[in-house]
Amino acid sequence: YMKMFLLKALVSIGSLALLFYFADLSQFSSALRSVSLPVVVAAAVGYALTVVLSSYKWFLLLRAARISDSPLEAVNSSFAGMYVNCFGLGTIGGDIVRAFLVCERPSDVGRSVALVVFDRLLGLSVLAFIGVMASLFVLLSSVPPSLIAIAMLVVLALVIAGLSAPRVAAFLTASNRSALRRIGKLLEVVPRNPAVLAKAGLLSAVFHIAQIALFWCIA
Repeated sequence: YMKMFLLKALVSIGSLALLFYFADLSQFSSALRSVSLPVVVAAAVGYALTVVLSSYKWFLLLRAARISDSPLEAVNSSFAGMYVNCFGLGTIGGDIVRAFLVCERPSDVGRSVALVVFDRLLGLSVLAFIGVMASLFVLLSSVPPSLIAIAMLVVLALVIAGLSAPRVAAFLTASNRSALRRIGKLLEVVPRNPAVLAKAGLLSAVFHIAQIALFWCIA
């Protein structure tokens, strides 16, 4: 536990170091002075609420995978991941931090990373579904039918993959090959309970729609 604590502390210190290395604090302060204070406050509060919503989804997935049952850890790791996303490596850096911070034992790191990958695929399927709905009801005249069909196939493929993951995991863990057994162990993080999957998908949809609305208001 002490080693994990020290590693997490190093991650936090490294994140702060990234802030002071990449950010131009003088430009940041001038940019803040150029916009309305109520807009800044509303945007910050709205964004924080969407991250809290995403944290609850992350907590449901962590609890279902038996990696962590601490809501506080889910919130902390989600905010830390969003923070790191502001710097290099895009969202990959934030996902690595989010997966790492919830681990109580080094043996949980692989399963936690696998759960992050599943969370990303879930978000991708939800975004594709939102795109399909928007294309059908709002942008039908300007979106090629082939693109709509591709998006629908992506949604269908990801849903089938998510629902079949537990069976695939059981099949692989029974294999005689150690590499396949390890893959099966990683796939076991996918929730088996349909109610958890449905709730996580709904939370993901609300999160993405809220962020789209928030960015539209800021623009």
